[in-house]
Amino acid sequence: MKLRQRLRTLASIARAKRALRLAPGGRPSLAAQAHDLSAQDFGRMDDPALAAVWLGHATVLVHLGGKWVLIDPVFSKRVGPRIGPVIQFGPRRLFDSPVEIHELPPIDFILISHAHFDHLDARSLEVLKSKKTSVITALRTRSLIPRGYRQVVELGWDHSLTIDDLTFRAVEPRHWGARWYVDRHRGYNSYLVSSPTISCLLAADTAHTRTYDRLADEVPDLALGVFGIGAYDPWTHQHATPEEAWDMFAVSGARCMMPMHHSTFILSNEPIDEPLRRLYAAAGPEQAHRIVGVEPGEVWTSDGTPSPDATTTNTAAQPRE
Repeated sequence: MKLRQRLRTLASIARAKRALRLAPGGRPSLAAQAHDLSAQDFGRMDDPALAAVWLGHATVLVHLGGKWVLIDPVFSKRVGPRIGPVIQFGPRRLFDSPVEIHELPPIDFILISHAHFDHLDARSLEVLKSKKTSVITALRTRSLIPRGYRQVVELGWDHSLTIDDLTFRAVEPRHWGARWYVDRHRGYNSYLVSSPTISCLLAADTAHTRTYDRLADEVPDLALGVFGIGAYDPWTHQHATPEEAWDMFAVSGARCMMPMHHSTFILSNEPIDEPLRRLYAAAGPEQAHRIVGVEPGEVWTSDGTPSPDATTTNTAAQPRE
């Protein structure tokens, strides 16, 4: 049985690597088209009211209100339990981050959505620790954050915290927060991050929920929604399908959607390139332009944000059949 399971895993990895190299129709997969980020890119993110870039899986770098916010930083080659400094278990990363961890701009805030190994990476947090960086995390997860940060704040659902003119509000997703099977008491969050002029929603891991419906009325300046679109087969009760992610985004009132939680680690049974294809199909040709930042390292800025009723199609970003 163990041999059969191992063979299936190896076959899945081989299929994923083929999908990353070449998608159907002869076009390279979106996840394989990583853009290496440079100081020039970070400089370009400085100017607009809001800028964001997907770094792979659930890791997103946001520049908002003059501050750098890093969400669920995972830069390790694997995600899973670690034994000592060398041995680590868990799925292997399929493509490198578009920026090395030591090349990031000085991070002002780190947001941790929950304690799963693919979101709370202890090694990355150890490297990132700084007395100038604040960590905002879910309830009952403070003990998992290394010492050495400016502060570590646990935030419960519907509670807000304002630091340096940025307001962080914890929103309830539909998920769970255990790092191990026995610690299911740990919290799990989505985050709404707002400056005085603009906001973004970082949904993190969630199954389909109506939680975000109210944001359309409560947050008129919601420019970006970051939603997970992968790891739904067979876990739709914990991770939204691409169609469900599009539905949650559409009713949230956000102007653009940045998809994440796909194409980086093999965590589920769906083909590696399926989530993006299904997302574009759900959006349709008239709304596909609202999907942004689909390639690792592709910088999105709010000064190029289209309105929800625009009809220009982002054909350059869409996967082709």
